[in-house]
Amino acid sequence: MEDLEGYLTNASVCIQGKKKTLDSVYESVIESNEKLAGKEGETTGIFSIHAGFAGKSAAQIAKANLRSNFKNCEKADSTESKEVAAALKKAILDTQQDIYAQWRKSITRHGSHSTIVLLRDGYVFCANMGDGGAIICRAEGDIGLLSEKSKRLDEIEAPDVKVYGLDWEDEFILMGCNSFWKTMSTQQAVSVARSALQKFRDVNHVAQRLAYAAQINGATGNITVSIILLNASCAYGSEVSNEIEDPESPRKTGSSIAALLSPRVSQISRADMLSDTSSNCSSNASGSSRLFRSRNKPKPPRVFLPRSAAGQSDV
Repeated sequence: MEDLEGYLTNASVCIQGKKKTLDSVYESVIESNEKLAGKEGETTGIFSIHAGFAGKSAAQIAKANLRSNFKNCEKADSTESKEVAAALKKAILDTQQDIYAQWRKSITRHGSHSTIVLLRDGYVFCANMGDGGAIICRAEGDIGLLSEKSKRLDEIEAPDVKVYGLDWEDEFILMGCNSFWKTMSTQQAVSVARSALQKFRDVNHVAQRLAYAAQINGATGNITVSIILLNASCAYGSEVSNEIEDPESPRKTGSSIAALLSPRVSQISRADMLSDTSSNCSSNASGSSRLFRSRNKPKPPRVFLPRSAAGQSDV
């Protein structure tokens, strides 16, 4: 997977809604394992979103401790996907204990809606605690649900870490906090992301556009959204805007969401955004477990459940 164009290129946006404080945080880290230099599995991408519940302390603890707790697990560097999933589960429970330790020191009882995605050696590991979530987009906009709603990080007793195998046609992964998915359907999010990727080829712009779409759809809470490219050649398609060549564009400099609302970027209008989110793609709630396609077979439903990695079971 490391050889695919744009693999693990990512961007995140975190903007404050009508809350008095910004209690959502995210982390995006790509690391290389020297022990596996030049081999499959050398690169690991760890991405997480933590949205505070009743306060921000639990989300901040999760961001500060989760990755280090994972790295401290004995099986974190294993080449067996099942052992990596078990290590991630242990890291989640260790992080939960860190939150409880903070509870004992303070009268506050803050929680966290947390979504974690780990990518390594052609596998995606996903754990979701709370109302956030992650999806994967394949060629032609087919959508895979990587997670389900569950109890928050501070409540859950047995985290569910799901393991899926990736395919070269997988375009990108979207992660969003509870406020984002409360107002955006999976079809709307993928429609906005694919349109922006094919037009601008800039993940920073896509993340900003997704957050703006959620605001237009009525999101009032803090919004955090991340996009992770898996194969840029598939995700970008053939349509490119000349605007990508403008070196002074705020999207090229990684500016904040405030720049998105400036007159310079006024082409991202409310009408334009609503047009993007009004996808005419039909959704099949029943889904399908079939991940790979053949030209000789009918096209699968627009929404499907990715097939678990071969020989692996959910932890």
